Amino acid sequence: MADIRYTGNAEVVAQVDKFTPADPNTDDIYYLTITGVDGQTAVISFTVGATETVAAVCAGLVAAWNASTDSMVSAITAADETTYITLTADTEGEAFSVASSVFDGEGGATPTIPRVVVTANAGPKDWSSADNWSGGAVPGGAASQDVYIEGATLKYGLDQSGIANALDSLNTTRSQIGSNPAYGYAPSYLKIKATAINIGRHDGPGTVSQLAPVNIDAGSTETTITVYDGGSNSTLPAVRLLTNNAASKIIGHKGKTGVASGAGETTTVASIIEGYINQVNTDAEVYIGSGVTVTTISKTGGKMTLKAAATTVTNEGGTLQTEGSGAITTLNTKGGTVISNSTGTIGTLNGTGGLTDFTKSAAPRTVTSVKLEAGATLKRDPNVVTFTNEVASDNPVTLTASAA
Repeated sequence: MADIRYTGNAEVVAQVDKFTPADPNTDDIYYLTITGVDGQTAVISFTVGATETVAAVCAGLVAAWNASTDSMVSAITAADETTYITLTADTEGEAFSVASSVFDGEGGATPTIPRVVVTANAGPKDWSSADNWSGGAVPGGAASQDVYIEGATLKYGLDQSGIANALDSLNTTRSQIGSNPAYGYAPSYLKIKATAINIGRHDGPGTVSQLAPVNIDAGSTETTITVYDGGSNSTLPAVRLLTNNAASKIIGHKGKTGVASGAGETTTVASIIEGYINQVNTDAEVYIGSGVTVTTISKTGGKMTLKAAATTVTNEGGTLQTEGSGAITTLNTKGGTVISNSTGTIGTLNGTGGLTDFTKSAAPRTVTSVKLEAGATLKRDPNVVTFTNEVASDNPVTLTASAA
C-alpha cells in the first residue's frame, strides 16, 4: 500500500492547440466552440466567401477570434500560420477546451478542421500533471494507493475514469475540486475510481475551513463516500456527488451536500446516511435530486430534501422534507420532523416518535397504511391526504382532532 500526496509542484505550461482547415468551398462555415469549466460555451465562426482557400479560412477565424470580447475567448490568443491556426492560453496553467466543426454549405469536397494538441496544459491546477504527485506519477497507475489532497485547487485533467487501478482511498481537505456551474449548466466533476472517498476529514487539533466546491463522480466503482465536513458554498451544495453502483454508500456528517442535485443528473446508490457532528439540526444539509435511485435512507440529524423515490426511509432526528413525485415504500418517523410534500404514494407509514406533517402542501396524496404509537404526532388534512386503510397501532393510543 502506498500513500500518494498532492504536492502542487508541477511547472506551469501554456496549452497550445492547432487547427488545420481543409477543402473550403463558398458558403462553408468553420466553427470553433469553447466550453468553460462552468459549462458555458462561446462560438467563433467564419463563412467562406469567393476566396476558397485555406489561407482565407485561417485569416478569417483568427480575426474573428481575436476580435471577440467574450472573456473565455479573450483569454486565448489565436495566431495565423497560413496553413493552420494555433490557439495559445494567455495564462500558463489555465487549460481550455475548444472543439471544431464545419457546416458544408456548397457541396463538393467535405470541409474539415481537425484539432491537434501541440502542448498540453500543465500546472498545479491540473490533476493530470505528474509532477503534482509525490510519486511522480498520476494516481491510479499502480494498485493499493491511498491518495491525500490538501490545500489544492484542481480544475483541469479531472476525467480520471480510465485509470488502471481503483484507489484504495481518496482523501481531501481544504481543497477545491471541480467548479461551480453557471446558471443552467452542469458543474465539472472529478471522475475517479476509489473504494473509499473521504471529504473534509481532519484528525489534528483545532478546526479547518473547508473550500468549495468539491465535485466527485465515482462512476460504477463500488465506493463509500463520507463527507466529514463539506464547508459552505452560499446557496449551492459545497459538495456534489455522483455514483452509479447499486452497492455504494453516501454518508454526510456536516456541510451542504448534493447527490445528483443538478438538472438532468442521475445516481444509483444503495444507501444515503445523514448524521451530525455537534448540532443535530443544522450541521448537515443533504439534497437528493429526482434522478437518484436509492434503496435506503437513514437520518439521525441535519436537514434533507428528498426529491427521489426510495424503498425505506427512516428519520430519527432533524428535518426531512420530500418534494416532487417520488414514492416511498416504507417511511419510519422515529424522531425529528418529516414534512411530506411528495405526491408519490407512501406504502406504509410507521410513526413511533417525532412529527409527520402532511399540511405543508395542498397536492393530493395517498398513504396506504398508517401505524402510530404513543409519542408520535401526525398532521394531515383528510380532504387532501387519503389513508387507504384505518390507522393501526400495537398499543392503545388517543387520536385527537384539532386545527393543523
